[in-house]
Amino acid sequence: MTESELAYFAGLIDGEGYAAVLTVHRKKPHVATLRVPVLQVRMCDEGPVKAFHEAFGGWFGSYAVTSTNKRIYDCRLSHRVAARAADQLMPYLKNESKKKQ
Repeated sequence: MTESELAYFAGLIDGEGYAAVLTVHRKKPHVATLRVPVLQVRMCDEGPVKAFHEAFGGWFGSYAVTSTNKRIYDCRLSHRVAARAADQLMPYLKNESKKKQ
């Protein structure tokens, strides 16, 4: 992937994305607390979200119609896929709160 593509995708995360490390409590088959990295891009324009999905993988889908009759497109990365993508995008992120996560 080129530097300009990485910068573009980092801009999507900065502007329309979500970056977090979630704490998940499992009870079966063993009791455990897991920390799961998550990256998500969600917007009404399918093209950028689909391009993010094609570049990094993860889950892609659309759902719910907004009050203006537009579909919402969503790409979600988690676990190792999210960690790898975050490592690649980190140098290009401008939003400091998302860098910390």
